Amino acid sequence: MLAFATDLYDEGLDTVLGNVQERAAVDGLTMAVAYHDARDLFPHNPVHKVRYLEGGAVFFQPDESRYEGLQLQPRVADLARTVDPLSDVCAAAGEQGMDVNAWVVFLHSDRLGFTHPQCATQNAFGDRRPGTQGGAIQEDLEQTRQHALNSDCADLCENSVF
Repeated sequence: MLAFATDLYDEGLDTVLGNVQERAAVDGLTMAVAYHDARDLFPHNPVHKVRYLEGGAVFFQPDESRYEGLQLQPRVADLARTVDPLSDVCAAAGEQGMDVNAWVVFLHSDRLGFTHPQCATQNAFGDRRPGTQGGAIQEDLEQTRQHALNSDCADLCENSVF
């Protein structure tokens, strides 16, 4: 079951986890912790029925030292500036005997593509595609590899509570 951190906090962690476990008979949850963009309808959400997710943001608290010297920096979601959504959902799910997985989309970021166009993908004609419908950043660039593999992935694995 995929969930966004903002939806979990709007409806309440215990409420969502209870519904997932009891009503859906699912023993785990996948939280989008790094996502490119979304506009979704949540009829059950007591705060927002339509939600525009912060594009290209991470919903965990990264270790800033991992990104030192890199031009590509993670953008921490507004929610994750005040709480640690990943740690919170892992702790709450663990108390209920549930598993948590992280859904990550590190290399599809309109924000990184627009702020660092040299890292945006190119089409067959050499045109850069930093925006929507082509917001992937190139994986063959050293900065991109460092950002995604050595920083984001390692940061998520070492600093999470899975």
